[in-house]
Amino acid sequence: RFSSSPSIPLPQPSAEERTLGVLADVKAVSFDFYGTLAFPRDGRGRGAMVMAYLEAQGLPSDPWEHQVLYDLFARHYRPPGVSRGERSRSTRDLARDLFRRLRVRAPIAAADAHAEALWELLGPTSLELFPEVVRTVGLLERAGYGLAVVSNWQHGLADFCRALGLECFPHVLASAEVGSAKPDGGIFREAARRLGRPPGQILHVGDTMLDDVEGGTAAGFVAVHLRRDSEAEEDPRVTTIAALDAVPRLLGVR
Repeated sequence: RFSSSPSIPLPQPSAEERTLGVLADVKAVSFDFYGTLAFPRDGRGRGAMVMAYLEAQGLPSDPWEHQVLYDLFARHYRPPGVSRGERSRSTRDLARDLFRRLRVRAPIAAADAHAEALWELLGPTSLELFPEVVRTVGLLERAGYGLAVVSNWQHGLADFCRALGLECFPHVLASAEVGSAKPDGGIFREAARRLGRPPGQILHVGDTMLDDVEGGTAAGFVAVHLRRDSEAEEDPRVTTIAALDAVPRLLGVR
């Protein structure tokens, strides 16, 4: 008679080890924008900054809604190459539409005096890149990886990227322009089409579990969760990184 001994469980690979197993096939990297590449300069979103400005100017209005940004930029984002006069008119018209949209208790013409200040709060100067972004993206570009930005954002995201010094992204997909928002697979499929790679050869990096990790994975991408908050609870099923400079390391890029 043989005595049975308890089975010893085999060690399971970590999420990072599982990810490393498929990264050898990765030929392109897509990044989320807000919270991944860029953040608000003063720690507040654009809506909060606009509301604080209006209050400081004694201009009561309706409450802010996130949809305001989509409505404004659908009409007034400023494409590159426009003249100074056209930019001035665009900024003025955006301010007037903002006054209408928020029902600011002032004559519409009063918006003209606030146009430049409001554009500073709504445009790319309201944002700043995380410190490791330029070096990280530069390493990937020089290593030959295809690059894209895939973000739930308003019209004109490519102009924001250029203004912030991210000219190296040949493909910038904003949900408002593509007609699909993460976690829906449509925007990821369009990214794969533009990058000219099958989804399994694209690594997507973003800071939200639902939109970036679950959405990207469901679309067939390899996904990594950017978790800058060191106190956030880790998901053992997902590879997490604390900053973007870990991406080249994962891909073996030096």
